Amino acid sequence: MDELVPRPGHRVIVCGPSCSGKSTLAARLGETLGLPFIELDALFWRPNWKEPTEEEFAAQIDEATAGDRWVVAGNYIRHMTPIAWPRADTPLPAAR
Repeated sequence: MDELVPRPGHRVIVCGPSCSGKSTLAARLGETLGLPFIELDALFWRPNWKEPTEEEFAAQIDEATAGDRWVVAGNYIRHMTPIAWPRADTPLPAAR
């Protein structure tokens, strides 16, 4: 039966709308698979809710997803599509 359920890879993206459980799913998945968990909100927001520039955030995403093993949670599709999505081997939508 286990052969019917594909095992996630080592570069996983969990995306979905706000409050859909992305971070919870990604953190648990990372813990279960032994992969580092990257929460994009933690990368994006600066003190006092200040936003980074496009270039700063792109550089952070690039650095965070440069390795061979990670689980990313977030809904920054515009920022993620050119950088992290080509690197991912398992994109997962969060349950709603």
